[in-house]
Amino acid sequence: MTIEEIIRAALCAELAPLRAEIRHLVAQVGALRRTVPPAVVTVQEASRLRRVHASTIRRWLKDGTLRAVPTGKGKKCLVDLSTAYPPTESTAENAVPLPRAIESS
Repeated sequence: MTIEEIIRAALCAELAPLRAEIRHLVAQVGALRRTVPPAVVTVQEASRLRRVHASTIRRWLKDGTLRAVPTGKGKKCLVDLSTAYPPTESTAENAVPLPRAIESS
């Protein structure tokens, strides 16, 4: 047996419990995701929570930054905030800022 084979066997033996723990944690996270309902809100509520204009939320829905959940009522949809990513520099630069009167309310 070469030194590489000895090291490989030792590493596999050491990592086996960690791999099992990771599989267990992945299963727990999956179960948790199935029990928590998605955070869906209106476009207006999403814009208030993200502190951007509603047109920015609509643009993020269109470009895939956010996901829409159809309501079955024509063009109406709810915004799935569980798919929301933190704004990047490019999305922050392109965001339409809220008017001051809306921000303070």
